[in-house]
Amino acid sequence: MNTINECQNIIQKNEKWKLVNLNPTALTMRGLIKVNKDGTPIGPVINWRNTPGFKLAQALVRKLTSYFPLPFAYNIKNTVQLMDDLIEIPQGQYMKFASFNISSMYSNIPTRELMTILNELCNANDVDGKTTQEILRITQTLVNQNYFQFQDTIYIQNEGQAMGEPTSSILSEVYLQHMENTTIHELLKKHRIEGYFRYVDDILIVYNDDNTKIYKVLEDFNNLAPKLKFTLEEEQNNQIKFLDITIKKNQKGLSFEVYRKPTTTDIIIPNDSCHPNEHKTAAIRYYCNRLEMYRLTPENRKKRKKLYDRSGLIINMTPTP
Repeated sequence: MNTINECQNIIQKNEKWKLVNLNPTALTMRGLIKVNKDGTPIGPVINWRNTPGFKLAQALVRKLTSYFPLPFAYNIKNTVQLMDDLIEIPQGQYMKFASFNISSMYSNIPTRELMTILNELCNANDVDGKTTQEILRITQTLVNQNYFQFQDTIYIQNEGQAMGEPTSSILSEVYLQHMENTTIHELLKKHRIEGYFRYVDDILIVYNDDNTKIYKVLEDFNNLAPKLKFTLEEEQNNQIKFLDITIKKNQKGLSFEVYRKPTTTDIIIPNDSCHPNEHKTAAIRYYCNRLEMYRLTPENRKKRKKLYDRSGLIINMTPTP
């Protein structure tokens, strides 16, 4: 409450009541089983809803987005953009693919460096000094809320952001994009990387095997921050799986196929469910749009369409605008 009262420049007086939770509860933790990972590990998720800082965290996300829009220079919006960008890269006989994954990204973001980065962003975007100090004050207050209750014990997370915290996504992006436009940019030039594409914590790297040593690239990436660790997956048999596609190399260039993880199911919301109609048709629209918009091979497109027809999942194959 003290932070809300003292940040009068970006929190209007008549807006304060909207950020106060009159009946707050402590942050609680629950486990989310990662069925798509080997050994099905359990990931901790912190429930921020109805906590003292939940509404303030949502407000901070809106303020950060309005004061300094991020460039997203190395990000991909979706699979369609990735395929379009990959087609533009010249393909030679030494062209290779590798994917990096950031292990437990949110909880390993160094929050102490975030304050310096946020201050630099405010200065670069001509944010006045008073507003800058209030942004840093609110951010620090929320970062200090890194505690949670599990059963009858209170725990404190000393570093990083929590899964489930409203600010985790944007603060992680602020940090990663700062790195990408500084140190990672220099590493890409040093190792002659031809393509670097990131979607949240998954990174696809395109390089030439004759002048780039991918394990040396991995070593340099793992030296970027003390706790931020990257894992490597190399292409196998001239193909690699990334996001929801399989990227294949052949004599004619690149081809793409839909990739289904072993844990993937075709279960969608039943038609007789009480969910809103737009929720029930969301999966069908996605399948339709994927068939129409992805650069799939004719064989894979035909295979996917036949699978959907056989399952009765899709009746009208015309994508919704």
